[in-house]
Amino acid sequence: MTADVATPARSLRRIRTPALRKVALGLGFPIFVLILWEILSTNGIIDPVLFPAPSVIFGTLQDRLESGELTRDLWATLSAVFVGYAMSALIGLPIGVAMGLWRRVDFTLEPFVMGLYSAPIIALYPLLIIVSGIGFTTIVILVVMFAIFPIIINTALGVRLVDRFLVRSAVSFGATRGEVLRHVILPASLPSIVSGMELAVGRAITGAVVAELFIGNAGLGYSIGYYSGFLRLADAFLFIFILGVLGVLLRELVVAVERRVRYGTG
Repeated sequence: MTADVATPARSLRRIRTPALRKVALGLGFPIFVLILWEILSTNGIIDPVLFPAPSVIFGTLQDRLESGELTRDLWATLSAVFVGYAMSALIGLPIGVAMGLWRRVDFTLEPFVMGLYSAPIIALYPLLIIVSGIGFTTIVILVVMFAIFPIIINTALGVRLVDRFLVRSAVSFGATRGEVLRHVILPASLPSIVSGMELAVGRAITGAVVAELFIGNAGLGYSIGYYSGFLRLADAFLFIFILGVLGVLLRELVVAVERRVRYGTG
């Protein structure tokens, strides 16, 4: 009876310990950097005007919350990121699967995909302004252009590297093409697909911020540009920190969804 109780407890500890260690290590270095920054800035070792102390930076948080500015900007950026990211996934995943499955599709699209992925996307900004004007639509388009290519490339790579023995085995047992795709190819390529989705999160945020810097009238990127222009760098750094936290949280959300898909709801 004791062994029956102790075994789940030990298993629970084994599950929790790596997670706690990951959190501790992940928070440890940023906290160390913030403490070092605080010491250097408050003692004048680095310019406190250009690099305000973290205590000064986070001291502006209450003002931004009370004014409603932070909530408004966060919602504007998240809206563009979520819409653009969803569109990137809906468009990029089928294209990546097609490129991985069929060589002719791969040979046709790969130069186009790699060319745009390597090109400076922001160089297309003037053309987008002419085509779609200034507004939410243009910001979403830029988010898609930043985020879609890691999804396509990693999905195609994952599908291409699936063990052909698994595919032939499924076919030999009478599986149709659709069943092979759903039950063999997609599960086997999931790690590569998720890697592309994780990379796309960071690029989606980057696309939204870049767009807001140029054409936004709200959003985290807009506020960073606005406060930097008036040399209110404590406020600008606050929004930069928020962007960093946002990127980590969205990435963890993607990983959590991947785990739920891979292991089921149980």
